[in-house]
Amino acid sequence: MHESHWEVTGVTSLQAFFRALPWLVPNNSILCLEGGVWPARVQNVLDAISLNMELEPRPGYEGYYFPITEEHMAKLAEVAENSAEPEIAIHLFVLSGDEKGILEWYDLPDDPIHISETIEQQSVSHFAEAIGASYRRIRLSDDCTPIDV
Repeated sequence: MHESHWEVTGVTSLQAFFRALPWLVPNNSILCLEGGVWPARVQNVLDAISLNMELEPRPGYEGYYFPITEEHMAKLAEVAENSAEPEIAIHLFVLSGDEKGILEWYDLPDDPIHISETIEQQSVSHFAEAIGASYRRIRLSDDCTPIDV
């Protein structure tokens, strides 16, 4: 996301992230969780609600794909209540219905969330407030330094 986009920082709760995600993204969006260390209790829930998709995660990563619905995100929030972040995912991203990336969160929970500008500012503002975070519009320089827009 080197082009202009939203950056959300200061996320303190993965549970709140999952619960607020359906309000942020368009209908028919897909969440991918990558690189988790999924203990059996977590993997059982992920297996139960994941899609059998032909999409492949990035090389070297295993992933789970989920339709972003309030019901599925509530289940992920419940799992997150009793799990450390690496037991859920190391990276996650959201694809819109046309399989374009609209959200990226690498090395969670500490790195910022990057959200496409196709998502309206009002939605990003509501999302950031719901998860106790702040947001701004930025672009990344060639060395990935954020520059305010």
